[in-house]
Amino acid sequence: MLVWAFSIALMLAGVPIAPPASVVRPQSQDQSTALPTVEVEGRRRSTYSAARSFTNEILATPPRRGIARWRTGICPGVLNLQRDVAQALVDRISDQVAYLGLEVGEPGCEPNVLIVGADDGKAMAAEMVGAERTAFITGVAGTSLTFRALDVFKTSDAPVRWWLLTLPLDADTLEMTVRTRGADQAPVRNVHRPSRLRTQDINAIWRNLVIVDVNRIGTVDVTQLGDYIAMVSLAQVDAEADLSGYDTVLNLFDEPTGVTGMTDWDRRYLRELYSAELSALRMSHQVGAIAGGMAREED
Repeated sequence: MLVWAFSIALMLAGVPIAPPASVVRPQSQDQSTALPTVEVEGRRRSTYSAARSFTNEILATPPRRGIARWRTGICPGVLNLQRDVAQALVDRISDQVAYLGLEVGEPGCEPNVLIVGADDGKAMAAEMVGAERTAFITGVAGTSLTFRALDVFKTSDAPVRWWLLTLPLDADTLEMTVRTRGADQAPVRNVHRPSRLRTQDINAIWRNLVIVDVNRIGTVDVTQLGDYIAMVSLAQVDAEADLSGYDTVLNLFDEPTGVTGMTDWDRRYLRELYSAELSALRMSHQVGAIAGGMAREED
């Protein structure tokens, strides 16, 4: 199995990892009053177009792979931040995870969303990549983004940067469908015959590393920061996405006074990401499934 080898982060000052909060179950959503058919259809078309554009803009997937989501429990952990801040971040992220009906790890679990505080986020990112490059570009097909994306991760001046890894899995067995490193290993064979429209391969988010530059986050509070990190951990988000015009927490550092946290639009996107059928062969069909679900929520 692949190794999550961010050894430099684990050596930082010996700060303990904050345990995850207890699971907070999502509350049921009230149904909106039905509108006349002509208004519903008009709104649906408008929402569908906006949702499709939003999805296409934020998505960052490994080459030739479809959309991924978490298919295991999520365990957030924090290093190198004050204990009270670390716990508040874990609590907030855990709330957003549980809102989607996903499992939050028990206290003491091994973090698969690791948040690291830094005085200089760019320097830390460059140092970590230099020390453990294969932890970022794994060499295993379908697990990591491109070298260009890694360069953005290293050189960006962003207050928060992240590096998310995914795994290609068989839909039935949840076993990897690609060969891992090692000459003595035989390729993993997919014994299923996908249709012309569907594939047996699915994609799972596996790990996320988040570096928070404490000298660049400004007046952002822990709730805002926790929601931002939750969004970039629960979805595959392009660090260079232009989301001006969208009501999303991802605009936090562009419009700090206008973004209080995760928005209704963000939650709608995440709900559909985690409920849509993502086995279509074409990425455009997967995007359409998410956008269609977002539009139907207004009925």
